[in-house]
Formats: sequence, structure tokens, C-alpha cells
Amino acid sequence: MKMFEIINDARILVSETFSLAETEISADSQIYDFPEWDSLGQLKLALALESEYGIPVKDARTFARMTSVTAIASVLCADRADKVDIKNVGGGPDIPGSFYNAGDCNATLVLVHGISSSRHEWGFYDLVALEALENRIAVLAIDSQAHGESRVPIEDLSMQGMVDEIVSAHSWLQSQLPKAGFSMIMGNSLGGGTALMAGYEAGVDLVAMSCAVTSYVADIQRTIPGIAPPIGDTIAYSQLSLPGRIYAEMVSFDDQLKRLNPEFLVQFFHGADDTDVPFDEAKNFADGLSNAKFTAFSGMDHTYTAPINAKQRDEKTVRCREIAAKRIVEELRKHVDDAP
Repeated sequence: MKMFEIINDARILVSETFSLAETEISADSQIYDFPEWDSLGQLKLALALESEYGIPVKDARTFARMTSVTAIASVLCADRADKVDIKNVGGGPDIPGSFYNAGDCNATLVLVHGISSSRHEWGFYDLVALEALENRIAVLAIDSQAHGESRVPIEDLSMQGMVDEIVSAHSWLQSQLPKAGFSMIMGNSLGGGTALMAGYEAGVDLVAMSCAVTSYVADIQRTIPGIAPPIGDTIAYSQLSLPGRIYAEMVSFDDQLKRLNPEFLVQFFHGADDTDVPFDEAKNFADGLSNAKFTAFSGMDHTYTAPINAKQRDEKTVRCREIAAKRIVEELRKHVDDAP
């Protein structure tokens, strides 16, 4: 699977849907670049995607993000990834994932999503995987406990359980590419802290913290102001009903995160306008580590969406995420190349 091949397929799809010459379409082409590609044209594209490739556009989020050639290519890329089930070293159900491999990779990357999302992370991780193919980085994106196609019921969800899954995913990916010399884990939002904990257990070369939660108690208090023990049977958190016992585990995880100071590199990426996980909270955490780097993305909100008050926010979010995915993967590639 090669990035240029997938981009070319997306170009052809746009070209044929709107009866445009292929030479007019580039990887940077997007909605409103041509009179034919407007909101009605989006519907034609969705129908063409299903007709040509058998990929149904089942939800509004996917429909809204198909506003550029690169974004369409990321949908194709996710569909073509190998769907795998990974044995859980913690003894739980197998972990569902998508495996992306360009065939000549010398680095690996496990992608860990945030709360109420899935291995696609609202399409952002599909873009990361697409860029990784071009940069010789093999990717495994997983569905965490009680998310996506996970077989773990939400009442069994636990912080340590998520860490065990990430460690298992890292081990599986290393077994598939034993000659890949540089291993990485990237966690977005709620997946940031668990990725860091898993990286410490797995012995990786780098953990990427993307718009990362670095204090679970602070994050849940932003959702439920004034929350404190005793906690009931469940906690309403980001559209989910989590088991109440997880609050005590979050307190324990925060304690452990404060004491962590890993020798491996911790690379932070964060939207400067993040309204979910405060920029300063992540920056202060990074400043407390002895081996951390911090990259800010100006004009971007949580998970690299366009700012809340932006006009045509859906279209601008697609572009923001394309920029962020490209820069993040290029930065990771540089760390791989600079490794001794």
C-alpha cells in the first residue's frame, strides 16, 4: 500500500464524478475549487465512493470530512488497511485494529485514540496513517476498551486495561516488523496519558502526546465540576457512562504520571486554541520532563479542529487536520532519522 497510489485513486474518483480532467485535480484539491464540487457534489462523491469501492458513507462525520482529495484518500487508506485481532497480554478479549504497512518501513507507530472515539479518531488517524505510508512508518491503530469494535463492555473498562491493550499492540507490531529499529506510540486526548504509561512499560523509543490529557482528574472535573468521592455506580463522561470505580483509578494514574520521567523522548503536539485540554496544562507537564519536546499548532482547537467560531468550520477542520497529520508524521520521521 503506497500513498501515491491511494492519492491517485482519490484524484480519479473526483475527476470522474465531476467530469473533470485528471490533470486539473491534485492532492490539494478541495471542495469549492470547482463549480461542480459544492455541497450537492459532496453527495455525488459519497455515492461514487460506494459505487466504485464499496465503501458506504454511514455517518455525517465521514460525509463532512470528504471535502478534499487527501481526505478522500484517507478514507480509501483506512478501508484498505489489514483488519487484525491482537492477543491481549492482560488476558482480556482480543484487540481489534487496522494495520498499515508500505512494505519498506523501518519504524513502527501504535495509534491510541481518545474517549468516545475509535481507531479512526474522527478521521484524523486515517490521515496520520496515510502520511506514515509515505514516511516508511508502519502503523497499527487500535480500538480501545469499550470503543469502536472492542469486545470489552463499558462496565469492564479500566485505565490499566487500556494500558495493557497498548502494550499488547506494541508487542504485536514489533513481531510483524522485527527489523524496524525505532518504535513509537502516539496517544490523542484521553489516550495521551495511557500511551505514556504504556510506553514506559513497553520500552519504546518515543511517545507522542497529541492534545493529550495529562491529568485525568482535572479532565473529568472540567466535565463534572465539583466531582469528589464518594462516587456513584457510573460517571457521565464525554457522552459515555463510565463505571464509577474508574475515578479512583484516575487518581492513581495521575499520581503515577506525575512521578514518571522517562529516558525516551516524549514529543508533544497541541492545538494552541484547544478548548478541551488547556494548552498550558500540557505545556507545564512537558516542561516537567527532562526529555520532552513541544510543538504547538496555532489556530487549531482540540484534535486539530478549526476554532469554534470559524466560518465553514467543517471544511476548515479537514484542512487543519491534513496540515497537522503531515507535520506530525514529518516530525516523527525526523526523530527516527536522528536516532543513533
